[in-house]
Amino acid sequence: MNQSLTFDEIKVFLEVVNAGSITGASKNLFISQPGISQHIKNIEEKLNFKLFDRSKSEGLLLTEKGFKVYQTLIPLINTFDETMEALFIMGDSNELQLKIGASKIIGEYMMPEVISDFFKEKAYSNFCVEIQNTSETIEKILDERVAFGLIETPFCHSSLSTETFYADEMKFICSSKNELASKKEISLEELKDVPFIFREIGSGTRKMIEEEFAKHDFTPKIHLSFSSNEAIKRSVVNGLGFSILSEIAVQNEEKLGILSSVKITGLNLKREFYISKKKGKLLSERENELLEFLKQWAKNHSNRG
Repeated sequence: MNQSLTFDEIKVFLEVVNAGSITGASKNLFISQPGISQHIKNIEEKLNFKLFDRSKSEGLLLTEKGFKVYQTLIPLINTFDETMEALFIMGDSNELQLKIGASKIIGEYMMPEVISDFFKEKAYSNFCVEIQNTSETIEKILDERVAFGLIETPFCHSSLSTETFYADEMKFICSSKNELASKKEISLEELKDVPFIFREIGSGTRKMIEEEFAKHDFTPKIHLSFSSNEAIKRSVVNGLGFSILSEIAVQNEEKLGILSSVKITGLNLKREFYISKKKGKLLSERENELLEFLKQWAKNHSNRG
């Protein structure tokens, strides 16, 4: 029965190869030269083939099989080093970065307030909220680059679990200087020729609007598109067109009187925000704490009227 190589034997072998000699490996590992030689002899006996050819002129030379052993063991030692580094970091939980994903409306306008309240209660730091559109956030959830994600539209995937956590409402917005600002309600017929400013393709906001318009056989004239909600709002304020954005994205501008919202007759612009997580992914204690805090925060702030 073949014997397993010990970690010390593997480490010694790799160091001999890297140092180019038993003498060099002895100095680097603080092990006597006879000790190094004994480790190499043990490995060769276990594997039943020579790792090195000994040459008086050229010193130690890897055999063909020895080179293959070296190539095989390098990934193993790299993985071990990475694992040990991760374990040492775990010694201080404050060093672990809590990373989540969020689509742009949620990330830009909701999460700063959520995290501020969370910090006050838990006194945590080292957060990272990766803000991208819904489709890009989904990719990061699936690749486990984030603990979980917050998205604006439901996304069906066999590897994802998704639940609602916040009730939102979209608003048709225009510059407060525009003649439409004086109206309380407007029909789709009145909007057939107005220039719309939309989010980019892949955005949950845009997907929701287009689906609702399609139910009413309405095709908007898209004048501009931006990947930034702030750019859309500035464009609307400057009279470049009209848009439909989440109420949490425009509430400050409405308070300042630079944007106005108007109800569109017959359109249902209410929607839900969703928490999405990869099935089977285990969350850390801090990640679970944030998740539960977020759900309670949303319950207290959600517009479900």
